[in-house]
Order: sequence, then structure tokens, then C-alpha cells
Amino acid sequence: ELQRKFKNKKMMVSKNNIFRLNTDIKEEYKKYKQLISLKTKELNRIRQQNNLVPIFITLTNPSIYHPFISIRNKKNLYKLNPNYTFNSLEIRVSESYKNINGIYRELYKNIKTEYKHIKFTKIIEPHKSLICHLHCLIYVKKENIENIKTKYQNILKKYNLKQCKFEILKKHDFFQSCQPYSCIYA
Repeated sequence: ELQRKFKNKKMMVSKNNIFRLNTDIKEEYKKYKQLISLKTKELNRIRQQNNLVPIFITLTNPSIYHPFISIRNKKNLYKLNPNYTFNSLEIRVSESYKNINGIYRELYKNIKTEYKHIKFTKIIEPHKSLICHLHCLIYVKKENIENIKTKYQNILKKYNLKQCKFEILKKHDFFQSCQPYSCIYA
């Protein structure tokens, strides 16, 4: 709803034409989630056929993208983030999307160059602040998990990422995580 309101307030100007970005973002997002769900079902079939292990990864943008930070050991208390560097919501949102996508591409490239057999699906979602975070499901051979986890940890260190997640899914929680409507938030 926040994304829809944000887009509806924006206007585009092109050669004396002015128009609003009033696309139905809820409908677009619903279609996007349906595609991800279908892709995940097919990947599950491939996973079973090739005996692959699902790994659920969450990547969250670094501190500079978040205007507030939680106060340690104080539930639901926040303060202004001194590292926050943006003056515009629009720029902050678009830059957070570019950044998280770039971080993911680097992680994926590091894994894919060594392990050609992996399969994956990903979804980028906004926090309540509209800053993007990414969830992905990577399917790998069991013997490659530790090396892939090391590559993941190297990315976290390189970009100083916090509140991220690397979880090897068991059968009972695999199907729940595959549903785009029940994504785990960092």
C-alpha cells in the first residue's frame, strides 16, 4: 500500500506530456508472487529428482540505508541512525534495490562459477520503511553446503551486512518457506 501511494504521488514529464505512475502495484505484486510460486514448485521437483538440499538466504541492506536503528537490548525502541546518508525517500528506495541486487549477484556469481548444478529462486521485498531486502532459495548438493556458507559469510563481511540469514531447510519447514506469502523477514 505504501508503494502504491508513493508511486501515485509521482509524475513523469516527457516532451510536454505529464502522466502519473498509477499502476496497480498490488496486482503486479500478486502476479510476481504467483510466478515465484510456480518456479519454486518446479525447483522442488528438480530438487527431489537430483537430491539437492534447499538453503534459504536473507540479505538485508547495510545500515546506511536505514533511517532508524534499534536500541540494543530494548525491544521496540529505536533511535536515528548516524550512518544514514539519504535525503530523499525515492533515491533511498531505488539505491537500496540496486545495492541488494548487486550484493546478491556477486554471491550468486561466486557460487555459480564453482557449482554449475545449483538452482535458485529469489524475491526482493520492502521493509516497512520501503528499504529492500532479498530472500532466495538455493538448491545445492549436500557436499557443497559448507563451501557455499563460507562464500555467504565472506559477502556478509565484505559489505558489513547484519540481520541476514543462512538456513538449511528441513523437509518440514521447506514447504512453508517455499510459499512467497510466508517469507521470513530479517
